[in-house]
Amino acid sequence: MIKIGLFGACNNSKIYANLLKQNSNVTLIGIFDEDLTLSKVISKFYNCIACASYQILLDISDAIIFASPRNEQFEYAKQTLKAQKHLLLRRPFCKKITEAKELIKFGEEAAVKIAIGQTDRFNQAFIEVQNKINNPLFIETHRCTGLQNNTKDINVVTDLMVHDIDLILSLVKSNVKKVFANGVAVVNKKNDIVNARVEFENGCIANLTANRIALKPAQKMTIFQKDAYFNINLLRRSTQTIHLIKSTNGSQESAYTVESGSPTEKKYLYNNINNPIEINALQQELSLFIKSILQNIDPPVSIFDAYDALDLAHQIIKKIKNNSIVAL
Repeated sequence: MIKIGLFGACNNSKIYANLLKQNSNVTLIGIFDEDLTLSKVISKFYNCIACASYQILLDISDAIIFASPRNEQFEYAKQTLKAQKHLLLRRPFCKKITEAKELIKFGEEAAVKIAIGQTDRFNQAFIEVQNKINNPLFIETHRCTGLQNNTKDINVVTDLMVHDIDLILSLVKSNVKKVFANGVAVVNKKNDIVNARVEFENGCIANLTANRIALKPAQKMTIFQKDAYFNINLLRRSTQTIHLIKSTNGSQESAYTVESGSPTEKKYLYNNINNPIEINALQQELSLFIKSILQNIDPPVSIFDAYDALDLAHQIIKKIKNNSIVAL
C-alpha cells in the first residue's frame, strides 16, 4: 500500500483525493498547504492528516502529488527528492532550464519516479490517433483560451503552447533543426498570441499557435503523413481520419475520387469521423504513476519528456524576443 501525500489544498486536491480513494493500491495519508485552515477542511472530509509542515507530510508519505503548480513548487520538489519520495508534478513543472536540470539530478540520485502531469497525453482522441501515426510530415496545432486575469503575467508559451510541444515531441522521433517564432502583445504587456514553426532533422515541420485572448476555447491538432492525415479535437475528444485507399469496398459513402496518376487505377480519399470512448484522463495519469512505482517502470510522461518540451519552449521564447510585435 503506497502512502500518498497531497501538496496544495485546492479544487484539484479534491479531484485527486476522490481518485485516490478509488485505487486499492494506495491510501491518502495527508495533505499540506501553507494555509493550514484549508488543509484541515480537506483532510476532515477525506479522513487524512492535515500536516502543519511540509516535512511532516514527507515523513509520513511514500509519494507526493502536487495538486496545482505554485511559485514555490521547485523548492518543495527539491525537498521531496532529497527525502527520496516519488513525485507527480503539474505543469509548468519548472520555470527555468537550470531548475529542470537540478530536479533531474536529484531524481537520479534518489532513484525515485518523477511523473509530469500532462493529461492531453491521455486524451482518448489523441490516443486513438497516436498508434496510427507513422513518420508525420507536417503538424499544425491551435490552442486558444479566453482572457483570464490569473494568467496575464505568465508567458503564453509555457502556459499554453508547451502542452502541444509535448504532444508533438512524443510523435516526432527526431531532433529539432530550426526554430522560428513571432509574438504579439495585444492586451497584456507579455505576448497574448504566439506562432512558432519548428523544423526537425528528419524533415517534419510543426506549426504551432497559442492564443489566450480568443472568443472561444480550442485545442486542435492536424497531422499529415504519407497517404493520410488526422484531425484531433482535444476539447471535444473527437477524431477525423482522412486516408488514401485503392478501393472503397463497394461503398462510396464519405469517399472522394482523386487522380492517382495511372489511368487503370483509381484512388479514394476516405473520411472517417470517430468519437472515441471517453476515459478519465486524470485518473489514467494517476493510475500509471502508481503503476510506475509498483512495477519500477518509467512513468508515461517522465521528467526527461518535460525537460525536452521546456527546452523547446524556451528556444521559442528566445526567438520571440527578437521578433516581437507590439500592437498600437
